[in-house]
Amino acid sequence: MIYWTILGIWIFLETMLALKIILGIIFFKFTPKRNGIFGFRTEKSLSNEKIWIIANVEFGKLFIFFGVIELVTSLSTLGLTFQGFESVDEVITPLIYLLIYIITTWFTVIVVVRKIKNIDN
Repeated sequence: MIYWTILGIWIFLETMLALKIILGIIFFKFTPKRNGIFGFRTEKSLSNEKIWIIANVEFGKLFIFFGVIELVTSLSTLGLTFQGFESVDEVITPLIYLLIYIITTWFTVIVVVRKIKNIDN
């Protein structure tokens, strides 16, 4: 029973990482037009089109970068987990990766906000 719970946590984690990479590609390659629903929306990024594009492209780049690194490391750890390595904790490890996911997402937001803060309208 615990095996399926652990597998469910890993599936959720890998899905979130894949979604992070897909969103990064969308923001980077297909920058959304300014709207009220989708995009890197802050007061500054909505102030003009140039800042909107810079904010969304930077956000996309960082999401792709962190998403790929997180996906590779989590998949390698997942492989070790199911190979029977005793040193890999099957419950704590995915939770640590989830925490890293949250931290890198917040870090991405902070970096982009600081970058667009210095751009003149």
